[in-house]
Amino acid sequence: MSAYNYDTFPLDFDMQAFIDFPNIANAGTKAPDGKVYNLLTKKLEQLSTYWKEKTTIIEFGSVTWSECALAAPGFDKLTEEFEDKFNFVFIYTREAHPGEKIPHLTSFEQKLEHAKLMTEKYINRTMLVDSLDGDMHHAYGRLPNMTYIVNRYGNVIYKSDWTDPSTIKMVLDHYLDEREMLAKKIRATPYYVEWQPMRKNDTEEFMTILLNDAGPKAIKDFINSANHYNGPIQSNSSLGKSMGKKLQDWLEKQDY
Repeated sequence: MSAYNYDTFPLDFDMQAFIDFPNIANAGTKAPDGKVYNLLTKKLEQLSTYWKEKTTIIEFGSVTWSECALAAPGFDKLTEEFEDKFNFVFIYTREAHPGEKIPHLTSFEQKLEHAKLMTEKYINRTMLVDSLDGDMHHAYGRLPNMTYIVNRYGNVIYKSDWTDPSTIKMVLDHYLDEREMLAKKIRATPYYVEWQPMRKNDTEEFMTILLNDAGPKAIKDFINSANHYNGPIQSNSSLGKSMGKKLQDWLEKQDY
């Protein structure tokens, strides 16, 4: 396992984080709390400040994880529709794919600059910056683009290893229906559900954004990891030598 703020995307893909995620901060349990830095107010805050005010949607990510950029327009629509009922925050973590343009993090001041760039390019929500060592990122599962929803009692009511705005909208609509039932004194009880939906995963679209934002080193490191990976292949994973070859062929066609 590589250092948290690695300078080269690790050959093991940090697969342990994927293995551990189903057992971390589960729905129905108390959400981890801790200090985060508000980029706008320039002050440290308790993360719980947000969910004590309103049920809060928390997305984790960084500028070198291009899925954040791809999800941003959908999140803008969610914020516009629901901002009077929910808080929407983004927690800036580590650089998932550091490159020449956006290198790995070595100081908190540098992390603030990267988070500021993220707000200029993609994120229109409240930007909260995690500690340099990723205290909140670790507490919630360490994946590059997780989303959690935490209610006003501090309970996790939704978690996802990847961010998908359409799924989040469905959850928020359902949550508001629940609140309406309770307001009408209709008896309602929680239930447990497991669901594995699928989302769009356009590798070339992802890599185009990453090449522009981080630089070719980020792509080459990803290719190297794919070529060395020999673990289990999942249907939704960009792993293995076939993916490495596909990306190498794509990179050779790019003008950078």
